[in-house]
Amino acid sequence: MRVTSQMVMRRAAENNTSCIDCHKGIAHQLSDMKGAHNPLFDTLVSAAHGLTLENQQ
Repeated sequence: MRVTSQMVMRRAAENNTSCIDCHKGIAHQLSDMKGAHNPLFDTLVSAAHGLTLENQQ
C-alpha cells in the first residue's frame, strides 16, 4: 500500500470510518501481502489466537 494510502487509512481508522464509507460501490483486489510485515496486523492475530466464534445470546 502506498504511503499516502496508509496515512488516509490510519486517519479513517482513528475516526471509526469503515471501508464502505470511502469505497461505496467500488470493488478492488486485495494488495499482495507476500513478504510484507505489519506489526498492527501481527498484534491483532496474536490477540485473536485461540478465540472461537460461538452463538451467544
